[in-house]
Formats: sequence, structure tokens, C-alpha cells
Amino acid sequence: MLIKLLASDSMGVRSMATYVEAGGYKVFIDPGVALGPRRYGLPPHPIEREARDEAWKRIVEHASNSDIIIVTHYHYDHFNPRSDLEEVYGGKTLYLKDPDNNINPSQIRRSHFLLHRFEELDVAVDINVCEGSTIDLGGLYIEFSPPFRHGPDERLGYVVMVYMEYAGYRFLYTSDVESFIDEDIFSYIVSKDPNLIYMDGPVTYLIGSRFDEAVADICGEGLRRLIGNLDSLYTLVIDHHLLRDRDYRVWLERFLSDVGVNVVSAAEFMGVKINQLEAFRDILYSEYPVD
Repeated sequence: MLIKLLASDSMGVRSMATYVEAGGYKVFIDPGVALGPRRYGLPPHPIEREARDEAWKRIVEHASNSDIIIVTHYHYDHFNPRSDLEEVYGGKTLYLKDPDNNINPSQIRRSHFLLHRFEELDVAVDINVCEGSTIDLGGLYIEFSPPFRHGPDERLGYVVMVYMEYAGYRFLYTSDVESFIDEDIFSYIVSKDPNLIYMDGPVTYLIGSRFDEAVADICGEGLRRLIGNLDSLYTLVIDHHLLRDRDYRVWLERFLSDVGVNVVSAAEFMGVKINQLEAFRDILYSEYPVD
């Protein structure tokens, strides 16, 4: 199974864009990229915008050659309803988070905007609601989880996890659960016993504004417990929300330094340098002033 993490917060953008090749099929999970609108009272720096544009080129290139596109929820860092829809979705089989059930109001609007855009631009796409369904493609097996909460705050809606298995290798993409391992999530992941997990981390960068430190502690303790109950896990890729915190390693050291599995960012998994542009946006403006 070939897995490419094409864009992520550790690579300078908000994204979990993931491309997988297995069994003669090409699958793209969450073809989206975005930038944080405000950090430290500042809009995205031109260097961030350049990183976003480069990431989007990689996403379009890989999605255009894919057979299957998956959208796990409707935040703009996970899908793009405005650009290159024919290239990304045209002629593909599309598996979508249910646009009408277990979803919050803002994501209802965004999901239906995407569906409207397909009609408006006459994009030919085979649309399927994915929650709880499976796909058997001969050697490649894909399973979509039931809807799980987008972290501890129910107001953010729900996401779908993606489990893939090929030739005995098991990969789980958690989407935006924010490392909030409630009992339903715990049971589901343990039942899959993956070799590789790609998980977004807790929103430690929002401690003191939207969350208190106890939430990050709950996420850390829950994730430690989860890892301790997985027999086959050897790599945990943890990124996205966590890498928006310039001090993310403090949380990692506290909870995951001795769990016995390889814990890396998406950038490290791909063998490239960590580049937390949003987390250091104030430094960017200081070192590269904008007129």
C-alpha cells in the first residue's frame, strides 16, 4: 500500500489530504487545503498563501488521476467546492459524509453547495453517502465508520473515519476527531487494530480561549489508553490541529513519549522538514514584513 500525505499543518497549510494506491486502485481522502484566517491578529502571510497554492497543485494532480474520492466532512481544509471540480471529481466515484444527517448547520450548507456546484458545472460524478458502508475491490477493502464527533464539542458536527486493508496491511484515517477518544471511537479503532493511524491531534493552540487544559489532558490520556490496546500499531501519524501549536512537542512528550510506537508528524512520515507556518505567523511577519 502506497500512502502519500500530500499536505498538512506540519507542511505549512491546514489539510489532511491523503492519497493511497493499493490493488490497482487510486484513492484520495479529503482533497482540500486552507489557511487559518487569523492568528495573532494577523491574516495569512504571503509565504503561507504560496504554500497553499503549491499544496493545491499537488492535490489536483493526484486527485485527477484517482478512481475514488472520499470527503469525510465539510470543513474547507478537507474539501474545496470552488476550484478545479472537473479535475478533482469528474468521472470519479465519490463517497461523501451524509450531507443531511448527523451534521451541523454550517456543514449542511457547505455540503449542499458542493452538490449544487456539481450540477451547475455539469460535473459527472457517481455520488454515494458513505457512513457505515464497505467497498470490496478484490484485494482492496475500504470501510467507512459510523459518524463520530468532531472532537469534544458537538457543535462542530461529525466526521467519518476511513479504514483500508490490502495484503494484510491495515491503515486507518481518523479525520477530525481531535484525538478525543470516547468509548465509541475507542471500540471502533480497537476492532480495526491498524498498523498505521493518521490522526489529527487535540486543539492545544486554543487552550485558554475555546478550551481549557483539561480537554487536552483527556485527549492525551485517552490516546495513551487506545495505543495500549492495539496489538498491531507501529506508526501513529499525528498532525493537523496539534501542529498549529508551536509548542506541540510539550503535549507529545507528556503523553506519547513512551507509548512504544513510532509517533511522527505528516511531514516526518513523508521525509520532509516540519514547516509550521501558521503557528509561527507572527514570526513570519516580523522576519518578512508585508507592505
